Amino acid sequence: MAKGNPNSNYPAAKLSQIPKIGEYIKRFDELMELPPCKKCDPEGIKERIGLMFKYCEENDRRPTVELLSVFVGVSRTTLWQWEQDEHSEAGRIVARAKAAINAIITEIGFAGAAPYPVSYTHLTLPTSDLV
Repeated sequence: MAKGNPNSNYPAAKLSQIPKIGEYIKRFDELMELPPCKKCDPEGIKERIGLMFKYCEENDRRPTVELLSVFVGVSRTTLWQWEQDEHSEAGRIVARAKAAINAIITEIGFAGAAPYPVSYTHLTLPTSDLV
């Protein structure tokens, strides 16, 4: 187990704080039972996104687009396709959620609270909208 400064952003210092794989799997069992959200149900999408942010807050987890796709029940590609439809309320909701995720990860990274500082640097590039 890593010793030394528990507040260090060096990856090895955070190893003792990483949950076991089984804990992650248990957390996602219920999510896998939920039906996928439909593009025509923006309120259902908003609800799932709210659940994702609540989950992250309660479990001290960083939100990610991958986690967003699990909570909404569709692939990252589908989320992206919804965003590309300029007349889609679902696309606007997903775009705002992704913007919030990017802002949160960037803030965590710049505050030095990310165990892997490079995990947020791609967001500062012009291609960050591809996330």
